[in-house]
Amino acid sequence: MKWSRQARVIICAVLLCGPYIALTWWLWRTTRLPSIAAFLVAVVVTWILIASLARNWRRFLLWQFPLYLLSLAFVAYTLTYNVPPSYVIASVLATTTRDEFVGFFTIWTGQRLLWACLFFSTLYLWMAWRVPAVRIFGARPTRLRWGVLATTGALGLFAALRADAMMDGLAADPLIGSVLFVAGPLREV
Repeated sequence: MKWSRQARVIICAVLLCGPYIALTWWLWRTTRLPSIAAFLVAVVVTWILIASLARNWRRFLLWQFPLYLLSLAFVAYTLTYNVPPSYVIASVLATTTRDEFVGFFTIWTGQRLLWACLFFSTLYLWMAWRVPAVRIFGARPTRLRWGVLATTGALGLFAALRADAMMDGLAADPLIGSVLFVAGPLREV
């Protein structure tokens, strides 16, 4: 089956955005708007930084792959247990043996999660390798670029109005939430 250039880019974009859309939906159900704003700012700033370093779409998507794997695991846990990773999973990880950990993936729930992650990550990586190495940013600033930056700034200001909600939103971001999890609960346990 031959995929067109646009189809590969669209499939990669949908796969990349999928976990973040799921986390936005979860935040919509569980928190306030400043949390969602903080979460979106964290995601957009991360993507802008990676895009600035990658310079072309193929490299951007390939460099996103480790974050994509992290986001799949993060969203699977968050949606399954209705909370981002915290002390409970830190305690489980700290006290679980290797055999118990491997045994989780022999039960249906673990197998289903493993197969879904394997399928989506393989599809993402295969499509990302086939995306053309077209430049992300043109030579001149465009209205879209300025619009994204202005919107991100406005969302950041809105999120900063409620510090507690902003922390909830940042903790829901797979990258920042994982750093907070490793530096906090996992280190303490």
